[in-house]
Amino acid sequence: YDQNIKMTISDSKGKKYNYDYVNTSASNSFEISDLPAGDYSFLASAKILGKDENASGQFFITDVDLETQDLTADWNLLRTIAQKNDGNFVSIKNANTLIENILKTEVPAKVSNKEEVTEPINLKYLFFLFLLFISIEWVVRKYLGTY
Repeated sequence: YDQNIKMTISDSKGKKYNYDYVNTSASNSFEISDLPAGDYSFLASAKILGKDENASGQFFITDVDLETQDLTADWNLLRTIAQKNDGNFVSIKNANTLIENILKTEVPAKVSNKEEVTEPINLKYLFFLFLLFISIEWVVRKYLGTY
């Protein structure tokens, strides 16, 4: 552990991506999530016990559209999401209850937010506190003869 590992990844067009990381006992894996789909080769190198160690290989990244993997609705997931967020799950058979729930819900008439930013330079007590600290420092230095 605690080895500095340098990795160079090259795509099929010759573009190189350089990465450095240190493996630890808590995390000995390395994740790269911004590579586009394509063929890649890698070369990793590290100095272990004074000796240069190298590893190389190839991998392929495919473009997977997760939304097209399963086209059936997951009703249990929708119910769970509704319950966790204090919502209601309504099936098409009970569409009338949806309309009733919407009409019963009280919506606030107006939502407003006021945010005030105060610059530290405008806070007088901070200025005087800072002035007090500087004065104390000056007196101490004057008294000790280091000023």
